[in-house]
Amino acid sequence: MCLLASLILSSGQVTAMAQPWDNVENMETVQQNITDAQSDIISESDIQSPEDWDPEDPQNARAYEQLMESTDAEDASQTPVLYSADARAAAVTTTWGGKTYTHNDFNTEDCDVVPCIDVSYHQGTIDWTKVKNAGIDYVILRAGYRASASGTLNKDKMFETYIKDAQKAGLKVGAYIYSQAISVEEAEAEANFILNRIKNYTIDLPVVFDYEYYGAQEGRLYNAHLSKSEKTKCAEAFCKKVSAAGYQAMVYANASFCESELDTAALHKKYQIWMARYNSYSYKESRDKGVRYGGQIDFWQCSESAKVDGIDSTSVDFNWWYKSKNAQAGSGVVYDSAMGAWVYQVNGKIDTDYTGVAYNSNGWWYVKNGKVDFTYTGLASNANGWWYIRNGQVDFTYTGFAGNANGNWYVENGQITFRKNGIEYGTVKGKTGWWHVKGSQVVHDTTVAENEKGWWYVKNGQVDFSYTGLASNENGWWYVKNGQVDFKYNGFAENEKGWWYLEDGKVTFSKNGVEYGTVKGKTGWWHIKESQADLTYTGFAENENGWWYLEDGKVTFAKDGIEYGTVKGKTGWWHIRGSQVVYDTTVAENENGWWRVKNGQVDFTYTGFADNENGDWYVENGQVTFGKDSIEYGTVKGKKGWWHVKNSRVVYDTTVAENENGWWYVKDGKVDFAYDGLAENENGWWYLEGGQVTFKYTGIAENENGTWYVKTSQVDFTYSGKVVFDKIAYVIKNGKADASSTEK
Repeated sequence: MCLLASLILSSGQVTAMAQPWDNVENMETVQQNITDAQSDIISESDIQSPEDWDPEDPQNARAYEQLMESTDAEDASQTPVLYSADARAAAVTTTWGGKTYTHNDFNTEDCDVVPCIDVSYHQGTIDWTKVKNAGIDYVILRAGYRASASGTLNKDKMFETYIKDAQKAGLKVGAYIYSQAISVEEAEAEANFILNRIKNYTIDLPVVFDYEYYGAQEGRLYNAHLSKSEKTKCAEAFCKKVSAAGYQAMVYANASFCESELDTAALHKKYQIWMARYNSYSYKESRDKGVRYGGQIDFWQCSESAKVDGIDSTSVDFNWWYKSKNAQAGSGVVYDSAMGAWVYQVNGKIDTDYTGVAYNSNGWWYVKNGKVDFTYTGLASNANGWWYIRNGQVDFTYTGFAGNANGNWYVENGQITFRKNGIEYGTVKGKTGWWHVKGSQVVHDTTVAENEKGWWYVKNGQVDFSYTGLASNENGWWYVKNGQVDFKYNGFAENEKGWWYLEDGKVTFSKNGVEYGTVKGKTGWWHIKESQADLTYTGFAENENGWWYLEDGKVTFAKDGIEYGTVKGKTGWWHIRGSQVVYDTTVAENENGWWRVKNGQVDFTYTGFADNENGDWYVENGQVTFGKDSIEYGTVKGKKGWWHVKNSRVVYDTTVAENENGWWYVKDGKVDFAYDGLAENENGWWYLEGGQVTFKYTGIAENENGTWYVKTSQVDFTYSGKVVFDKIAYVIKNGKADASSTEK
């Protein structure tokens, strides 16, 4: 925590950059110290970005820095007399390591002067029990630093180890960060950085803003050329955040920085000051010089080369703490014996303007107008966040809900994290249940929200375990059963927009076809479009079991016949049985007639024969006309020919039937073109030649019933008389020849 001297390594020589070295009492000692330190300085080949070296790394310019500061070079003036004789004569003296230190009574009034050290990982392994036994009760630990070139924030790698071991050994601890902040925003970021590092530990001493240039005149802070006012604002911004978090804030700087670079007097009105000056007497300007900071300090860093038992590898920074006799270990919350009350104190004064959460070694407390309010239970805040207070103290055991003017909040281990999202159990506004939180705040919405136990239906912010039905959130629409999303549910559910089909508990909005379930109290197969049940739909739809005809959105399973619609992308009339499309070839009917179906669809181009369970039918342009009585050509039961139809149905009779081409002999329904002889129908007996009635034949013909007189191809049952045929005379009586009467 000292100024780094910039080094130029050339030909093995170490040369300091220009700096007004004052009051060097023993240059021979300095020169010898430089020689001794060369082994601790990195080689020239290793110098890449010296500005980003850890300012307290023993492998950089730290060794040189220590040597120069040990001479009080930074703090002396060209006029070596700094104190009046009167001031020094009244001073308190203390001893450490065989050396006597003189303290001006301006600093020691109403204070105990106690030893304190500050360390970083540079000190290596520390035996804290030995440190404690050596008489050190207080230590300030480095939590991190900002790089002097890049500006990155870095953790001190030994901080966690040091603080745990030091506190285990019984030491009280504080923390500091080496700053290179060049803006208020960066200073606040450093405050947040160190607050985050110390939040899980008890901090008894101040939290420190170590503000100094890197080297003599180097680094990002020096190069920013901030004004005194700008640097003071950075220090104030850091301290303000730390104080708001309930810690005692302090600014560290060397004497010259306090004098010329900061408005230290203004800072000390609210915050403590820690000054580095390596000498045997504490700092206070002479009464006749008004040019230097003349205010009281709280810590004096008097040496950076002290030896303390338990820290064997290096020397260590040594300090004297002017500890107020009325204060507790630097705590913000202290007991005021005059008031008989616990109060929030800054620099020994009660801050009556402060309301919030503050800290001491006994815990975190709710302060109202500077005084701990032991009657308060509820939420309160500081720079570290929002906390649950029970009877004036932060209750780190509390997990549950609490309210304030901004709403109701979920508290975890005493703190609002502002990161909690989901469903949590507790009591909100007198109602106990499971509540929806976003960013740790109860949101009184109606939605579906999750926790580790599932997804839940939330109504007005609370889980409604009585609800069964559809509910939605930003991720979709869900089926809820008894308040919980049922991810195994497949079926229908209703909301104000209709009935919807769900798969694995969710409406996909992409389902089309026919699905099974219960809609409006009726169980069956229903038509869905984009996952919604269309209860007005009449027509065809598909599922994995086939194509179905639906009426009013539902498969009735009772529909047989021919229905119009689109199946497999083809629009037409389709054959259905039990409401399902059957891809057969047959004759099927509807209210409009009988139709020839081919592969399930009516074929309006077809003319010919087709069959169904009722027979074989003659079809014209896809339809059975039922008016056809004729002889028609086609294939029936695999046989091609001319077939006898009555009323468009094939009749398997033996008769004489006609069509537009003539009269024909039909045997078993089919024209027999090989037939010659007599055959009958309802109109008479006819003589056929080659299966056809020629209406030209007159003569004698016979059949199994006798010999008959045929006139123009028809048996004339009215004729009686004698006729000669083929030179044979026949006696005819009522059309029939008397065989006994034939003569030649």
